[in-house]
Amino acid sequence: MNSTSRLTQDSSGLQGHRVSEEGPIEIWMKPLKDGSKVVGLFNCEQGTLKVTLQLRDIGIAGTAAVRDLWQRKDLGLFSGSFSAAVGEHQMMLLKIR
Repeated sequence: MNSTSRLTQDSSGLQGHRVSEEGPIEIWMKPLKDGSKVVGLFNCEQGTLKVTLQLRDIGIAGTAAVRDLWQRKDLGLFSGSFSAAVGEHQMMLLKIR
């Protein structure tokens, strides 16, 4: 079982929900039992767009570690917000703790 399938089967049983929608950009979040969060950054439009997640919108104050789940790569520590370029009709899946 890979890490992404383990995340979708989190034992907390909590559902994901949209935390932000602005034009063609949507941000969804699912809290995990260990206190971390899985976040999807969606671009529902043509062209690459900058998507910015305000960490306070997912209940994080201060610094958070961000990991790209599909690339299996730690992206670093971020304070206040995290931004990424998301391609047209694409999404980025993150784990934030």
